[in-house]
Amino acid sequence: MRMLNSMAPLRPFLFSVLVLSIDWVNPRAYGEELPITPNVPLNEFQNRGDYVPSYNFDAPPQGMFRSITLAKGFEEEMAFRRSHEMVPVEPTEVFAIDAPAVYAVFS
Repeated sequence: MRMLNSMAPLRPFLFSVLVLSIDWVNPRAYGEELPITPNVPLNEFQNRGDYVPSYNFDAPPQGMFRSITLAKGFEEEMAFRRSHEMVPVEPTEVFAIDAPAVYAVFS
């Protein structure tokens, strides 16, 4: 029991020596390099149309937001449970050329 306690400071060193020796003995652990493929057509490197799902730009937002609204301004209101909610002011999709700012309000 005393011998095990006296070797306690050497445990990390002995473990690293063991791992390195196993790695040195078994060279297959490194893996093989991929073969070089010269003159491969460009179509094989591009994403194929059957793998890419179509994206609907008119669909409602999914994930973190319930809605995304373009507006001429926004106000901050105290919402349920004292959280802050941004409310669009004069929401519209058509803006004048000289509009000072266009806000995208996420809720």
